[in-house]
Amino acid sequence: MIKRKTRYNKDLELKRKPEKAVLGLLLSRGAFHMAITEANIMGIPILNSAVMAASTLTNMAKRSRYFIVNPGHIDRPDRTGGQSEISFRYFEGAASGTIMIGEHPKSEEFRELFNWPEAVIHLPFGSDKIKTIINELDRQPDRQEKIRRNNMVQSLLRHDWVYRWEIILETAGLKPMPELLERKKRLRDLSNMIEKRAVSLGN
Repeated sequence: MIKRKTRYNKDLELKRKPEKAVLGLLLSRGAFHMAITEANIMGIPILNSAVMAASTLTNMAKRSRYFIVNPGHIDRPDRTGGQSEISFRYFEGAASGTIMIGEHPKSEEFRELFNWPEAVIHLPFGSDKIKTIINELDRQPDRQEKIRRNNMVQSLLRHDWVYRWEIILETAGLKPMPELLERKKRLRDLSNMIEKRAVSLGN
């Protein structure tokens, strides 16, 4: 029991280092920060459902400049057995068009799913260097715009559920229904709209 407690204390300290760095940066700028966890979302009565919690996260993420991401249960090796899991946060952050900062899952699947430039700005778990990263990004608005645009476009073209369903149909030897093709066209139109807007703004 003593050994297990010591390990968790070390994991907790790893979590607190970047949190302290973020809070210090925000206090100096008067900016807003919220750590979104299952506990603090589901603990609010009106959000006490998976649908409402997901909606809240989505609306906050798309209005955020930066979005901290890490592999699922990275601070609980007793649950993961050391396996680096791709959490939903990567998909949610990319689709919202925010800039994701955090550790990359150490898996081939992640490299295949998020293989566009700067999908995630790498920050090792437990690092307190987030101030340096944010200050650097803040000095490069064109780079910020490109990262946000790439995240949204790639999500529209690769990570909608329609693409997963299409693979299932192909595997089963079934043809897609017209509605599936219509949704794919709608997603392409949205991605083209984002790209055209960037061109019109000179980005």
